[in-house]
Amino acid sequence: MLSSPPPSSSTTTTYHMQLVRTIAIFRRARVIVGPHGAGFANMVFAPPGTAIVEYQMQSPNLCYLDLATNLDFGYFGFRVPGAGQTNAMRVDVPTVLRRVHEALGDRS
Repeated sequence: MLSSPPPSSSTTTTYHMQLVRTIAIFRRARVIVGPHGAGFANMVFAPPGTAIVEYQMQSPNLCYLDLATNLDFGYFGFRVPGAGQTNAMRVDVPTVLRRVHEALGDRS
């Protein structure tokens, strides 16, 4: 049976401090922007009214849409043409910026 050694107190402290920083960052968010991924789970620490801008593959997983909806957040997702499991995701920056402006309520 293989087992790993127990974490040292310095490892535990480092992890704890990283978590504290992550929570602090998300608590101040007005909008969270990025590609679909596990980091979006941190939206649970965001304040009410936060907007989510998520770019996704052509066959998206809508779990963060569901989470944002349950948290009563605005959700502004879009699919990236040609993006998939085996090819790179190339995002059109003007599209991302347009969605961020929409999320922030700036329709200009």
